[in-house]
Amino acid sequence: MPSAEHDKALKQFIECSICCNLMKDPRMLPCGHRLCFECCKSCCENDGGSTLMCPECRSRFGMDELIKDYSLMHFAEKMARMSTESEHEEPEKEEPKEEFNDTCSLCKKVIRSDKVYCCPKCPRHDAHLVEKLCSECVAQCHQYHDYVTRDKAQATATESLENAESDLRDLMSRFYEYRDRCYDKGDELNALLTDLHERCKNSQDIVKNDFKAEQIEHIDNFKACLASLATEISEFFNSSEEKWRQICDKTRALMLSKFGPTTSSGLNSSQGSTTNLNSAGTSVGTVAPPHNVFSSSTGTASRVSYGTKKYQQARKRGQMT
Repeated sequence: MPSAEHDKALKQFIECSICCNLMKDPRMLPCGHRLCFECCKSCCENDGGSTLMCPECRSRFGMDELIKDYSLMHFAEKMARMSTESEHEEPEKEEPKEEFNDTCSLCKKVIRSDKVYCCPKCPRHDAHLVEKLCSECVAQCHQYHDYVTRDKAQATATESLENAESDLRDLMSRFYEYRDRCYDKGDELNALLTDLHERCKNSQDIVKNDFKAEQIEHIDNFKACLASLATEISEFFNSSEEKWRQICDKTRALMLSKFGPTTSSGLNSSQGSTTNLNSAGTSVGTVAPPHNVFSSSTGTASRVSYGTKKYQQARKRGQMT
């Protein structure tokens, strides 16, 4: 017995691709496809002219170019009789039901799944990018539109999905690769930052040590300058003290040579004072020189004074010049 696939292929051969029924008065187009004559006239009338477009290959022909296919007509009639006789002889055996699981978007008829056409971009129905159409509506309303069978559309969509999946895998692979690179660069950057921090810390310690050493050196130089200045000032006062003694000696000698030993009594009587130079403060010979406030032992100064209080009082009284 013939297989189910053989019966299906035979039915597709004797069925019209427009009305999906056994061909009645089949006509063969110059392209080799066959259609019912009534379906050909219907398509030609809907097109508004005398030409017909083949729904299979979309070639255009005139109605006068159609050839009546007698062999196919007799074969279809014979197959119809055989089908009727087999139904009467074996009523208990039912043929497998055809799959009617789609609906035409225009005529709303339920159509077989293998007779569905898809219109990817229909100018008439621009709101929907894809329309499911039956063969009759394709031949009548969508002759000049781009349409494909559902199997071809499914294959195209599957191929597009596989390509998109492949592109997505490549993109994910590149993403993970770049992510790993970023992690590596992050580790390198952290290492560089750590090294830079250590270098900055070491440089800071070096600068601190250098500054401290330079500061100590400046302090030592300042102390040395102070010590040198104190030495010079002490030497200056020592020389001033010696000069002061010489001046005092010359003054005493001059007074003795001018006035004699009675200088003290003469001075006391001329001033009318009841006290002598000793009670006033000190004698000329014993006037103290300016006090050296710097000592070589300490090298520091406390307070500068240019004579004792008694020396200053003697100068005010005119006893010293």
